[in-house]
Amino acid sequence: MTTALDQKMVPAVLELIARLGVSATLEEAQSATAFNPSLGGFEMPPTAAFATVTATPLAPVTKSQVDGDTVQWGDAVTYLAGAQTITPKVGCHVEVNGQRFRVQRVEAYYSGDSVAAWGLFLRA
Repeated sequence: MTTALDQKMVPAVLELIARLGVSATLEEAQSATAFNPSLGGFEMPPTAAFATVTATPLAPVTKSQVDGDTVQWGDAVTYLAGAQTITPKVGCHVEVNGQRFRVQRVEAYYSGDSVAAWGLFLRA
């Protein structure tokens, strides 16, 4: 259920990221479809789904975000507005300014019942 806070915060976050952000491409994580004995392994789907999104400029992770395993020193973080039509997942790839990163962790930031923003923790 959408709350009054959602009705204010979600569009505000979308507008702020759209105004200050950079263009990025989000590629869905690929998973093997079936074992192919002739290949001696699993087949990958032939195409990946791509979405062009606006994200905040990349920033280095902070000490409080590093957990020593999933997120490490040297990783980067970016934020997407929750109102976009995609739901990022661990394993997705993000391309920003010609650099390709793998999503290591995803955090949802809520305003009431709706996701106002997604935090993506990235590794080159």
